Amino acid sequence: MAAWAEEAWTRLAALPLQVDEVSLSFPSITVRSGWERVTTVIALHGAGEEGLGEDVTYEAEEHRAVEAAGAPLDATGQWTLGSFCERVAATDLFPSGAPDHDVSRNYRRWAWESAALDLALRQAGTDLGAVLGLETQPVSFVASTRLGEPSAVSALDDHLAAVPDLRFKLDAAEDWDEAFLTDLAALDRTDCIDLKAFYTGTVVDVSITPEQTLAIANAIPDCTLEDVAPGLATELIAAEYPDRLSWDAPILSVADLEALPIAPSRMNVKPSRIGSIAELLAVHGWLRDRDVASYGGGQFELSVGRGQIILLASLLHPSTPNDVAPVEYHAFQPGGTLPASPLTPAGAVRGFRWPGH
Repeated sequence: MAAWAEEAWTRLAALPLQVDEVSLSFPSITVRSGWERVTTVIALHGAGEEGLGEDVTYEAEEHRAVEAAGAPLDATGQWTLGSFCERVAATDLFPSGAPDHDVSRNYRRWAWESAALDLALRQAGTDLGAVLGLETQPVSFVASTRLGEPSAVSALDDHLAAVPDLRFKLDAAEDWDEAFLTDLAALDRTDCIDLKAFYTGTVVDVSITPEQTLAIANAIPDCTLEDVAPGLATELIAAEYPDRLSWDAPILSVADLEALPIAPSRMNVKPSRIGSIAELLAVHGWLRDRDVASYGGGQFELSVGRGQIILLASLLHPSTPNDVAPVEYHAFQPGGTLPASPLTPAGAVRGFRWPGH
């Protein structure tokens, strides 16, 4: 573990933690496509304080199983943050059956560790930035949105009407032809394109050819190219634009960073995908030591989890194209209003929570 990360985790792990009670809630929304998004918010109560974390597992039935069975972890007692996280790591958080996707174990682990971190900091009367010696800064963000079927740049018009200087992270689609790319380039609002080459068995699976990948890179100069398919597509981009390659879905640990086919210069860091506070710090320490630019990514959080990744962006990578647009973007309707980038906290930061989330 990098020296910065080891020192940071040592300070956090030593925080005392008292948990008297656990409660759960299950926020949900149904988006315009008809998909119901459900998450689980974990609340740890102790010493007059409350710590919150959010499980972003994508399968609604896996949240319903928790709602029916109750919390899978007996969290009550006196701990340090470090010993509590050890207990979480040793517990099967899916006791009713293995999740559909292995990464969901990390999502749930992150929720419990986040709640414990929030509570421990609040019980200590401090906040994450103060413990880490980092300053809360305004957070730049991009909006991630679908472009319809067939893909059309005009699908961004309503968002731009609400926030005229809004910038975007977009998922590539198989119908992105030369005419579409010309329109997208003319708009000049795209900071990142996600090729989604590492998703299988999900609703966002897509297959972008190496030739199409290179056409996208050529058409949209300077934008980050995230999760390009391994093999020929990566080779083509690495030959022309090596400093624009970034990864997201394959990165769960420092070991995954070290296994990348070329040394990265940009990286999407999703705390919930990594799963543990200690490993998240290790990832950031590795990136810091190598001067790799990082940016944050969301997992369609509905509650406190969104604010927590905004806070991490504020402390660790405030000026990069963070895919952490506030939750208001999830339910946006044409003609509505939206927060603009950059974000500033609406009050004093406490614990592991962004004010207003």
